[in-house]
Amino acid sequence: MTSETELPPQIRQHLLTALVDRTADDVLTDFDEKTGSIVGLAAGDVFTWLWRTDPDQAMLRMADLMLNIHFRHPHANPEVGFGDVLAAFRAAMPPDVTGSEYERFVSECRARVPRFYAMVNAPG
Repeated sequence: MTSETELPPQIRQHLLTALVDRTADDVLTDFDEKTGSIVGLAAGDVFTWLWRTDPDQAMLRMADLMLNIHFRHPHANPEVGFGDVLAAFRAAMPPDVTGSEYERFVSECRARVPRFYAMVNAPG
């Protein structure tokens, strides 16, 4: 197996889940109502890669991140806004992400993530 070989699906799933969990932890640990959220560079890199290679997966993972931030994390905080998290991603994304690419990412997130979030969070 070379470094160029595709990850087995279950390994990819575990890695993405761990990244989302860690990102929620970072956001909740560093959140300040005045300065907003902090998203690590690793999350910026991975979400950029997902956005470019599998936008549907990027949207699902963003919904999962918001569910972790609002409900699942031991220190969940529903006061952390989606806009705060999206703004934090701008600083975390690689330098080759243009303003227009970031705006497309944000537009797609705003259009799709609330539906995924509602489906996963729906009672019973």
